[in-house]
Amino acid sequence: MRKRPSEMDMILDEDQWPRWPVLPLKNHKNKAYGEAIPLVGVIISGKPSRVILINMLDIRQMTDQTPAMEYPSIAAMLADGWVVD
Repeated sequence: MRKRPSEMDMILDEDQWPRWPVLPLKNHKNKAYGEAIPLVGVIISGKPSRVILINMLDIRQMTDQTPAMEYPSIAAMLADGWVVD
């Protein structure tokens, strides 16, 4: 059985992204709708510290105005609770 790479390793190695050029993320720390539903988002190839707040099912409706969270680094993004989904 293969061990899953760390969150940082997965983000940095785009060859491992199952849905390249996007990588889905979730955040249980910053729950959007009460206690049950985490925030969801994606990062896009070339911008790994910018989380676009969109569900993978709605990815085709993404525009430049889709809400996003900018972080100074991937480490800061991970410290805020984001994990690869």
